[in-house]
Amino acid sequence: MAKAGDCGINVSKTIKELGGESLTIFPSGGLNGKLLEEYLDARQFKYKAVCETVGTRESFSVTKTATNSQYRFAMPGYLKDKNITIPDDAYSSQAETVVFIIIDEKLAGYIALADEIRPEPAWAQVLRYAAQTTLPGHRPG
Repeated sequence: MAKAGDCGINVSKTIKELGGESLTIFPSGGLNGKLLEEYLDARQFKYKAVCETVGTRESFSVTKTATNSQYRFAMPGYLKDKNITIPDDAYSSQAETVVFIIIDEKLAGYIALADEIRPEPAWAQVLRYAAQTTLPGHRPG
């Protein structure tokens, strides 16, 4: 089962469920980005996908059916949403991507992966686009 969303997309889902309207802006790349855009298209979301040269990141989980234990491989945002403390030593440099291993909603460990530093990260493009976009109740500038 796939569930799309992190903070901004979830906010837009809630606004839509309450009958409101919003514009979702997010970085999109690779197969996951395409799948996310298809998910939003199928649900008639208004969005602006900022093209990214690397694939859209995801977290995923595996459930061991014999014990019903859930093993989740998650990004830092998931830990923040669940009020799970990120260990002080999780990051040794800014050029790492850290994937956290959660077992039954408890932090079990983490894996640090080397990452390249891009000249302009996708979030910078998202912010630049958002600053130039007029949203209901918002004035650019």
